[in-house]
Amino acid sequence: MERLNATEIDFKNLLRRCDGVLEKKIEQKDYMHRVKYYHKFFLIGEKIVPNGDDIYVEIKATATQGTIGRLIEVVPLTYGDENQISEYNAGFILEVDGRKQPVKIRQQHANIFVAYPGHKIETVYERNVKTHEKVEIKNPVNKFKQELQAGDWVIGVAKGSKRLGVGRVTRWTNHNVWGVRGDNLDDKSKEFQFDSIKETFLIRSDEQLAELTMALLKGWDGR
Repeated sequence: MERLNATEIDFKNLLRRCDGVLEKKIEQKDYMHRVKYYHKFFLIGEKIVPNGDDIYVEIKATATQGTIGRLIEVVPLTYGDENQISEYNAGFILEVDGRKQPVKIRQQHANIFVAYPGHKIETVYERNVKTHEKVEIKNPVNKFKQELQAGDWVIGVAKGSKRLGVGRVTRWTNHNVWGVRGDNLDDKSKEFQFDSIKETFLIRSDEQLAELTMALLKGWDGR
C-alpha cells in the first residue's frame, strides 16, 4: 500500500490491534511429537474496536469498490462456548470523512492497512451503480397494424388454454397483453393473458361482440 503511505496487514494482525479481543497461544503436538504453536482469538468484550485511529480499509469489490474508510468496528463471526473468533467472514464498519452514515463491508471484499507513523490517510466514498436504459412501453399492435388500447374489446387465443377468449384490454408490455372478461377493468379475478399480441384482434362493434361471444359459447374455435 505504498501509494497510500500504509502497510497492508492480515486479519490476525488486525485483531492484535483491537480492544475486546483475547489472544491465546495454543501448544499442540503432531504425530511425530513435534511441538507446534497456534494462535487463537476470542471475543471478550461487547464489541471489537481498534485501539488507535491509524487502521484503514479499502473496499476492493461490490458497488462501493474504491472506498477508503477509517475502521471503527469489527463485527466478528464467533463460535463455541468461548466465543472463538473465526478468521473469515467478519464485517467491517468504516467511517468516511464528510459522510454521516457508516459504510459496512464484508472481510472478503476488503484490504486492511495501517498508516505509516505521522501519516493520515484521506478517506473517500465511492459508489458505482449500474443503471439500465429505460425501456419505452408502446401500445401493442397486432399483425393487421391495429393498435390496441386499454378498454378495447378484443378476441384472441388465451395463453395456456389454446382456446379463444374475448375480453377488454387491461394492461400490456412490449411482448404480452392481458384482458378481462367483463366491463370491470379492475377485476383481477377475471383477468387472463392472451397468447400473442400479433394474433389478438380488435372487435369493432357491439354487434360483432355479441356475435363472437355467442359463437364462443356454442363452441366455436375460430376456424
